[in-house]
Amino acid sequence: MPEDPIGRNELAVLTRLVEAAQAQNSREFGIVKSELTTLHLEVGNVDQKIDALAVEVRSGNARIIELLAGLIAQSKGPDAG
Repeated sequence: MPEDPIGRNELAVLTRLVEAAQAQNSREFGIVKSELTTLHLEVGNVDQKIDALAVEVRSGNARIIELLAGLIAQSKGPDAG
């Protein structure tokens, strides 16, 4: 059976299109992966900041309780026991 030059050209064009699409997808996947890595690092930083803030809030709350307890003791006077 004789070779079909038109079919061969169409196959070559389709092959190039598929290869170009694969290359584009590979580049886009790399970009998305890079952006996800960056996002993961940023979320980790925010998580650390939230933890530090929670420690500060607990410390502040403890100090407020100490001060309130001192005020209550003062308001009862030295005779209250």
